[in-house]
Amino acid sequence: MTSQDQPTPEALARTVPHFSPAALAHLIAAIIPHLPAPPRRGPKGMSIEVRVRLALAHLREGVSLRGLARIHGIAATTLRDNVNPVLAAFDRLEPVLPDGTTIVDFDDISWWCAEAGGTVIIDGTEFSVARPQDQAAQRPFYSGKRKAHTTKTIAVCDADSNLLWATPIVTGATHDLTALRDANLPVHLADSCLDVLADSGFQGLQHEVPTIELPTRRRSKHEALTVIDRFFNSVLASARVRVEHAIGRLKQWRCLTVPKQRQDLLERWLPICWALTSYQQAWPRS
Repeated sequence: MTSQDQPTPEALARTVPHFSPAALAHLIAAIIPHLPAPPRRGPKGMSIEVRVRLALAHLREGVSLRGLARIHGIAATTLRDNVNPVLAAFDRLEPVLPDGTTIVDFDDISWWCAEAGGTVIIDGTEFSVARPQDQAAQRPFYSGKRKAHTTKTIAVCDADSNLLWATPIVTGATHDLTALRDANLPVHLADSCLDVLADSGFQGLQHEVPTIELPTRRRSKHEALTVIDRFFNSVLASARVRVEHAIGRLKQWRCLTVPKQRQDLLERWLPICWALTSYQQAWPRS
């Protein structure tokens, strides 16, 4: 993560209020079984809530641990001893549905979407990644859309913009449909019999998922779309925008959007940020 040694207090003040007291309480209860005994050194009385708040600040605002130590006026080593175990416990977090139920597999998401209106929305999103040093390894990461080296994940949400799933990270040059197939999601989407909304990046998926809705394309570059086709595309885009909102919630965790982030950190932070976002959705601020 890019070091930011002089973060503003205002930035940190905005970090934890995104978590309601209920969400923070459930988060602490979920990670306590995975925490080792508190370190012997360090400020007396550094509670678990303070340690979790510092860990959230590290992820949410992209603030380095050294920068956090300077703000709080304590040694960087002391802060690392208190925060790193919390970050390690975050690795064990399991995402939850908006009703607080743990997500075990994609069947749980199918059930939730069926109860919440019968619609599931999918879309791909990319994260900037550091260019690999090996020239042969650069090409798989180069995104023609972003004109940069990236990694990609496929996000799944419901009709209320709740982020429900994020596939494992793949290289940026991977097609959206290929990334979806690598995660074996077409099979689950077809078995769910739910209405699936997607953009033109998933053309061809209709052969595997009969219930998918894709934008209507022109038959040739010389033939314009009809009024009915344009209206259908407009209505579909209005419904699909909810997945953009869900992706926006995920990307509010600035550890994912650091320019030229390390690939290994993205692979670690993405599941954590997905789980933390699910806690925000399950216990929102009142």
